[in-house]
Amino acid sequence: MSAAPSGSAGILPILWAHIRMRGAEGLTEATRAAVLGANHLAHRFAALFPS
Repeated sequence: MSAAPSGSAGILPILWAHIRMRGAEGLTEATRAAVLGANHLAHRFAALFPS
């Protein structure tokens, strides 16, 4: 993120703090929710964007 032309290294401490506050279980749960959501969207849009 910080290497992007419009990115900012200032976001990195916020991300680090977020990860630290969530802990291992929180990150696992967030990852599960993100993958579930992505799979749901992929299924819903499959007819519109065939592979």
